[in-house]
Amino acid sequence: MIVLAAVALWLAQASVPRAAPPELAEAAAQMERGNLARAAGILESLTAANPASPADAYGMLAQSWAQFGQPQRAMDAAERGLKAHPQSALLRKTLGLMLFRTAPQGTRAGELLGAASRALPSDPEVHHFYAQWAFLNHREEVCVAESRKVAALSQHNDLALLQSYTLAALAEQKLDHPAQAEAAFRKALEVNRRMPGFDPAAAFQFIDFLGKAGRPEDARKIVDEVLRLQPGYGPAHLEKAKFLDVEQLYQGAVDEAEAALKLQGCDPAQIRAAHVLLARTYFLLGNSEAAQVHQAWVEAH
Repeated sequence: MIVLAAVALWLAQASVPRAAPPELAEAAAQMERGNLARAAGILESLTAANPASPADAYGMLAQSWAQFGQPQRAMDAAERGLKAHPQSALLRKTLGLMLFRTAPQGTRAGELLGAASRALPSDPEVHHFYAQWAFLNHREEVCVAESRKVAALSQHNDLALLQSYTLAALAEQKLDHPAQAEAAFRKALEVNRRMPGFDPAAAFQFIDFLGKAGRPEDARKIVDEVLRLQPGYGPAHLEKAKFLDVEQLYQGAVDEAEAALKLQGCDPAQIRAAHVLLARTYFLLGNSEAAQVHQAWVEAH
Protein backbone atom coordinates (compact mmCIF):
# COMPACT_ATOMS: atom_id res chain seq x y z
CA MET A 1 0.00 0.00 0.00
CA ILE A 2 1.26 3.47 -0.84
CA VAL A 3 1.94 5.52 2.27
CA LEU A 4 0.37 9.00 2.28
CA ALA A 5 3.06 11.55 1.51
CA ALA A 6 2.80 13.65 4.68
CA VAL A 7 2.70 10.56 6.89
CA ALA A 8 5.68 9.07 5.09
CA LEU A 9 7.62 12.30 5.53
CA TRP A 10 6.96 12.42 9.26
CA LEU A 11 7.95 8.78 9.70
CA ALA A 12 11.14 9.41 7.75
CA GLN A 13 12.08 12.37 9.95
CA ALA A 14 10.88 10.90 13.24
CA SER A 15 12.39 7.87 14.90
CA VAL A 16 11.00 5.28 17.22
CA PRO A 17 13.61 4.63 19.92
CA ARG A 18 14.05 1.09 21.16
CA ALA A 19 12.90 2.18 24.61
CA ALA A 20 9.77 3.85 23.26
CA PRO A 21 6.34 2.64 24.36
CA PRO A 22 5.18 -0.34 22.26
CA GLU A 23 2.08 1.66 21.29
CA LEU A 24 4.32 4.01 19.33
CA ALA A 25 5.64 1.24 17.08
CA GLU A 26 2.13 -0.15 16.61
CA ALA A 27 0.81 3.29 15.65
CA ALA A 28 3.66 3.74 13.17
CA ALA A 29 2.81 0.39 11.59
CA GLN A 30 -0.85 1.38 11.31
CA MET A 31 0.13 4.67 9.68
CA GLU A 32 2.28 2.88 7.15
CA ARG A 33 -0.71 0.70 6.25
CA GLY A 34 -2.91 3.76 5.88
CA ASN A 35 -5.03 2.93 8.94
CA LEU A 36 -5.00 6.50 10.19
CA ALA A 37 -8.04 6.37 12.46
CA ARG A 38 -6.64 3.27 14.17
CA ALA A 39 -3.24 4.95 14.60
CA ALA A 40 -4.88 8.07 16.02
CA GLY A 41 -6.87 6.01 18.51
CA ILE A 42 -3.74 4.28 19.75
CA LEU A 43 -1.86 7.55 20.12
CA GLU A 44 -4.75 9.39 21.78
CA SER A 45 -4.88 6.68 24.44
CA LEU A 46 -1.11 6.75 24.87
CA THR A 47 -0.80 10.54 25.25
CA ALA A 48 -3.88 10.78 27.49
CA ALA A 49 -2.46 8.18 29.86
CA ASN A 50 1.02 9.68 29.74
CA PRO A 51 1.24 13.38 28.75
CA ALA A 52 5.04 13.03 28.84
CA SER A 53 4.94 10.61 25.91
CA PRO A 54 7.69 11.12 23.31
CA ALA A 55 7.38 14.07 20.96
CA ASP A 56 7.08 11.60 18.07
CA ALA A 57 3.83 10.31 19.55
CA TYR A 58 2.26 13.76 19.35
CA GLY A 59 3.69 14.38 15.89
CA MET A 60 2.37 11.08 14.57
CA LEU A 61 -0.98 11.79 16.18
CA ALA A 62 -1.17 15.22 14.54
CA GLN A 63 -0.28 13.76 11.14
CA SER A 64 -2.83 10.95 11.54
CA TRP A 65 -5.64 13.39 12.30
CA ALA A 66 -4.57 15.77 9.54
CA GLN A 67 -4.54 13.06 6.90
CA PHE A 68 -7.84 11.70 8.24
CA GLY A 69 -9.47 15.07 7.56
CA GLN A 70 -9.59 16.35 11.14
CA PRO A 71 -7.43 19.51 11.06
CA GLN A 72 -8.55 20.91 14.40
CA ARG A 73 -7.79 17.65 16.18
CA ALA A 74 -4.43 17.62 14.40
CA MET A 75 -3.55 21.11 15.64
CA ASP A 76 -4.76 20.29 19.14
CA ALA A 77 -2.46 17.26 19.20
CA ALA A 78 0.50 19.32 18.04
CA GLU A 79 -0.27 22.01 20.64
CA ARG A 80 -0.35 19.39 23.41
CA GLY A 81 2.91 18.00 22.10
CA LEU A 82 4.62 21.38 22.18
CA LYS A 83 3.39 21.95 25.71
CA ALA A 84 5.11 18.71 26.71
CA HIS A 85 8.15 19.21 24.42
CA PRO A 86 8.58 22.96 23.81
CA GLN A 87 11.96 22.50 22.07
CA SER A 88 10.83 19.87 19.54
CA ALA A 89 11.76 21.13 16.07
CA LEU A 90 9.53 18.61 14.29
CA LEU A 91 6.51 19.59 16.38
CA ARG A 92 7.19 23.27 15.68
CA LYS A 93 7.38 22.46 11.99
CA THR A 94 4.23 20.33 12.09
CA LEU A 95 2.11 22.92 13.89
CA GLY A 96 3.65 25.76 11.90
CA LEU A 97 2.66 24.11 8.61
CA MET A 98 -0.87 23.46 9.84
CA LEU A 99 -1.31 27.03 11.04
CA PHE A 100 0.15 28.38 7.80
CA ARG A 101 -2.38 26.41 5.76
CA THR A 102 -5.31 27.64 7.84
CA ALA A 103 -4.12 31.21 8.55
CA PRO A 104 -1.18 32.05 6.24
CA GLN A 105 -0.85 35.57 7.59
CA GLY A 106 -0.85 34.60 11.23
CA THR A 107 2.20 35.60 13.23
CA ARG A 108 2.39 32.35 15.20
CA ALA A 109 2.81 30.28 12.04
CA GLY A 110 5.80 32.43 11.15
CA GLU A 111 7.30 32.16 14.62
CA LEU A 112 7.03 28.37 14.60
CA LEU A 113 8.30 27.95 11.04
CA GLY A 114 11.16 30.35 11.72
CA ALA A 115 12.21 28.43 14.83
CA ALA A 116 11.89 25.13 12.98
CA SER A 117 13.96 26.40 10.03
CA ARG A 118 16.76 27.37 12.40
CA ALA A 119 16.62 24.03 14.19
CA LEU A 120 16.36 22.01 10.96
CA PRO A 121 18.86 23.74 8.63
CA SER A 122 18.98 20.79 6.21
CA ASP A 123 15.21 20.46 5.78
CA PRO A 124 14.21 22.12 2.47
CA GLU A 125 10.49 21.75 3.18
CA VAL A 126 10.48 23.92 6.29
CA HIS A 127 12.60 26.57 4.52
CA HIS A 128 10.15 26.53 1.61
CA PHE A 129 7.08 27.10 3.77
CA TYR A 130 8.84 29.71 5.89
CA ALA A 131 9.77 31.52 2.67
CA GLN A 132 6.13 31.40 1.55
CA TRP A 133 4.96 32.74 4.91
CA ALA A 134 7.56 35.52 4.73
CA PHE A 135 6.45 36.55 1.23
CA LEU A 136 2.79 36.74 2.25
CA ASN A 137 3.68 38.73 5.36
CA HIS A 138 5.90 41.34 3.71
CA ARG A 139 9.19 39.89 4.99
CA GLU A 140 10.82 39.88 1.57
CA GLU A 141 14.42 39.69 2.83
CA VAL A 142 13.55 36.58 4.82
CA CYS A 143 11.77 35.13 1.80
CA VAL A 144 14.84 35.58 -0.40
CA ALA A 145 17.18 34.09 2.20
CA GLU A 146 14.96 31.07 2.84
CA SER A 147 14.36 30.49 -0.87
CA ARG A 148 18.09 30.42 -1.47
CA LYS A 149 18.44 27.78 1.23
CA VAL A 150 15.79 25.68 -0.51
CA ALA A 151 17.65 25.94 -3.81
CA ALA A 152 20.96 25.01 -2.20
CA LEU A 153 19.37 21.93 -0.60
CA SER A 154 17.40 20.86 -3.68
CA GLN A 155 19.88 20.67 -6.53
CA HIS A 156 18.36 17.41 -7.80
CA ASN A 157 14.72 18.47 -7.35
CA ASP A 158 13.66 20.60 -10.30
CA LEU A 159 10.20 21.35 -8.92
CA ALA A 160 11.68 22.69 -5.68
CA LEU A 161 14.21 24.71 -7.67
CA LEU A 162 11.52 26.20 -9.90
CA GLN A 163 9.41 27.19 -6.91
CA SER A 164 12.31 28.60 -4.90
CA TYR A 165 13.79 30.65 -7.76
CA THR A 166 10.36 32.02 -8.69
CA LEU A 167 9.51 32.94 -5.12
CA ALA A 168 12.90 34.61 -4.64
CA ALA A 169 12.40 36.56 -7.88
CA LEU A 170 8.99 37.81 -6.75
CA ALA A 171 10.42 38.89 -3.41
CA GLU A 172 13.35 40.67 -5.10
CA GLN A 173 10.82 42.40 -7.36
CA LYS A 174 8.91 43.68 -4.33
CA LEU A 175 12.20 44.88 -2.85
CA ASP A 176 12.82 46.86 -6.07
CA HIS A 177 15.92 44.82 -6.91
CA PRO A 178 15.35 44.37 -10.67
CA ALA A 179 18.73 42.83 -11.48
CA GLN A 180 18.43 40.22 -8.74
CA ALA A 181 14.80 39.54 -9.66
CA GLU A 182 15.65 38.98 -13.32
CA ALA A 183 18.56 36.70 -12.44
CA ALA A 184 16.26 34.55 -10.30
CA PHE A 185 13.54 34.54 -12.97
CA ARG A 186 16.07 33.38 -15.56
CA LYS A 187 17.23 30.56 -13.29
CA ALA A 188 13.59 29.52 -12.85
CA LEU A 189 13.03 29.59 -16.63
CA GLU A 190 16.14 27.48 -17.21
CA VAL A 191 14.85 24.85 -14.79
CA ASN A 192 11.35 25.07 -16.25
CA ARG A 193 12.65 24.30 -19.73
CA ARG A 194 14.15 20.98 -18.65
CA MET A 195 11.16 19.78 -16.66
CA PRO A 196 8.97 17.03 -18.18
CA GLY A 197 5.96 19.34 -18.00
CA PHE A 198 6.68 23.01 -18.64
CA ASP A 199 4.91 25.23 -16.07
CA PRO A 200 3.42 28.19 -17.98
CA ALA A 201 2.17 29.95 -14.84
CA ALA A 202 5.72 30.20 -13.48
CA ALA A 203 6.95 31.55 -16.81
CA PHE A 204 4.20 34.16 -16.77
CA GLN A 205 5.59 35.64 -13.57
CA PHE A 206 8.69 36.49 -15.60
CA ILE A 207 6.57 37.79 -18.50
CA ASP A 208 4.71 40.07 -16.10
CA PHE A 209 8.03 41.33 -14.70
CA LEU A 210 9.34 42.12 -18.19
CA GLY A 211 6.10 43.87 -19.12
CA LYS A 212 6.24 46.10 -16.06
CA ALA A 213 9.88 46.84 -16.83
CA GLY A 214 8.90 48.18 -20.26
CA ARG A 215 10.52 45.34 -22.20
CA PRO A 216 7.72 44.04 -24.44
CA GLU A 217 10.01 42.40 -26.98
CA ASP A 218 11.72 40.32 -24.30
CA ALA A 219 8.32 39.43 -22.88
CA ARG A 220 7.04 38.42 -26.31
CA LYS A 221 9.90 35.96 -26.81
CA ILE A 222 8.87 34.09 -23.67
CA VAL A 223 5.19 34.26 -24.65
CA ASP A 224 6.08 32.61 -27.95
CA GLU A 225 8.06 29.96 -26.07
CA VAL A 226 5.11 29.26 -23.78
CA LEU A 227 2.81 28.92 -26.80
CA ARG A 228 5.22 26.46 -28.37
CA LEU A 229 5.57 24.35 -25.23
CA GLN A 230 2.02 24.71 -23.84
CA PRO A 231 -0.27 25.71 -26.75
CA GLY A 232 -3.37 25.11 -24.65
CA TYR A 233 -2.54 27.80 -22.09
CA GLY A 234 -5.10 30.59 -22.46
CA PRO A 235 -3.16 33.51 -20.92
CA ALA A 236 -0.38 33.09 -23.50
CA HIS A 237 -2.90 33.52 -26.31
CA LEU A 238 -4.26 36.63 -24.60
CA GLU A 239 -0.78 38.13 -24.34
CA LYS A 240 -0.16 37.42 -28.01
CA ALA A 241 -3.49 39.06 -28.81
CA LYS A 242 -2.33 42.20 -27.00
CA PHE A 243 0.90 42.30 -29.00
CA LEU A 244 -1.00 41.89 -32.27
CA ASP A 245 -3.47 44.58 -31.24
CA VAL A 246 -0.61 47.05 -30.69
CA GLU A 247 0.65 46.22 -34.18
CA GLN A 248 -2.89 46.83 -35.51
CA LEU A 249 -3.10 43.23 -36.72
CA TYR A 250 -6.68 43.08 -35.58
CA GLN A 251 -7.79 39.80 -37.11
CA GLY A 252 -4.88 37.99 -35.51
CA ALA A 253 -5.64 39.70 -32.21
CA VAL A 254 -9.27 38.54 -32.43
CA ASP A 255 -8.23 34.96 -33.19
CA GLU A 256 -5.83 34.83 -30.23
CA ALA A 257 -8.27 36.46 -27.79
CA GLU A 258 -11.04 34.05 -28.82
CA ALA A 259 -8.65 31.16 -28.28
CA ALA A 260 -7.78 32.51 -24.82
CA LEU A 261 -11.46 32.38 -23.81
CA LYS A 262 -11.84 28.81 -25.02
CA LEU A 263 -8.71 27.44 -23.36
CA GLN A 264 -7.71 26.90 -19.74
CA GLY A 265 -5.75 29.13 -17.38
CA CYS A 266 -7.26 32.61 -17.57
CA ASP A 267 -8.28 34.22 -14.28
CA PRO A 268 -11.33 36.54 -14.03
CA ALA A 269 -9.27 39.65 -14.78
CA GLN A 270 -7.79 38.05 -17.89
CA ILE A 271 -11.20 36.86 -19.06
CA ARG A 272 -12.52 40.40 -18.74
CA ALA A 273 -9.47 41.79 -20.59
CA ALA A 274 -10.10 39.35 -23.45
CA HIS A 275 -13.73 40.47 -23.78
CA VAL A 276 -12.72 44.15 -23.71
CA LEU A 277 -10.14 43.58 -26.41
CA LEU A 278 -12.61 41.60 -28.52
CA ALA A 279 -15.32 44.24 -28.23
CA ARG A 280 -12.96 46.91 -29.50
CA THR A 281 -11.17 44.92 -32.20
CA TYR A 282 -14.37 43.45 -33.64
CA PHE A 283 -15.66 47.04 -33.90
CA LEU A 284 -12.48 48.09 -35.71
CA LEU A 285 -12.93 45.15 -38.09
CA GLY A 286 -16.46 46.28 -38.84
CA ASN A 287 -18.15 43.35 -37.12
CA SER A 288 -20.54 45.30 -34.91
CA GLU A 289 -22.65 42.27 -34.06
CA ALA A 290 -19.72 40.38 -32.54
CA ALA A 291 -18.49 43.58 -30.88
CA GLN A 292 -21.86 44.06 -29.20
CA VAL A 293 -21.81 40.49 -27.84
CA HIS A 294 -18.53 41.11 -26.04
CA GLN A 295 -19.48 44.62 -24.96
CA ALA A 296 -22.65 43.22 -23.44
CA TRP A 297 -20.57 40.68 -21.50
CA VAL A 298 -18.31 43.46 -20.18
CA GLU A 299 -21.28 45.54 -19.07
CA ALA A 300 -22.88 42.55 -17.38
CA HIS A 301 -19.73 41.72 -15.45
